[in-house]
Amino acid sequence: MSKKRCSNDKLDATRAVISIILIIFLSCLSAGCQSTYKTMGEDLYQQALNLEKQKSFTQAASLYDQALPMLLEEKNMELATECSEALQRLTLFQAVYPYKTEQIKDILLHAYPQATTEQIKSWASSKEMEHYVWDGEEHYSADAAQNLKFRYLELMQADRVMEKEYYDLVIDINNCTTKALV
Repeated sequence: MSKKRCSNDKLDATRAVISIILIIFLSCLSAGCQSTYKTMGEDLYQQALNLEKQKSFTQAASLYDQALPMLLEEKNMELATECSEALQRLTLFQAVYPYKTEQIKDILLHAYPQATTEQIKSWASSKEMEHYVWDGEEHYSADAAQNLKFRYLELMQADRVMEKEYYDLVIDINNCTTKALV
């Protein structure tokens, strides 16, 4: 009887192991264990997303641009939409902050011919102008030179037209405030 019992125990253990393996396999199959495979479009999108997180916007935009038609071809509309939005976001960002340090200095020189080279260097290095670092370099706002007038009123006073517009705006604000209080 002990041989029969030992044989049955081995058979039960083998069945248990096969059952466990079958359960794991079916669990993986139903949970999508095979979904770790990425298509070429998904892979490019993920690379672009990682580059964007590292503020490497030019490279990220290039990869998003490559990934988008692939995702559309793969009929992955959800990821294609995210990719398109990311590409638009980076394009807009690059348009808002287009100027590198040397470019902004040239723009300031043309916008404020009365400014000295030292003033321009000071403004650019002071971080008072709206800027953002991406692709490892500082980039300045497209409006940085014009906005500088509001930080340094002597620049506005040097521009008679702008000074008049600013003065009129202040008068209008004061009038509105006075009317509101009455």
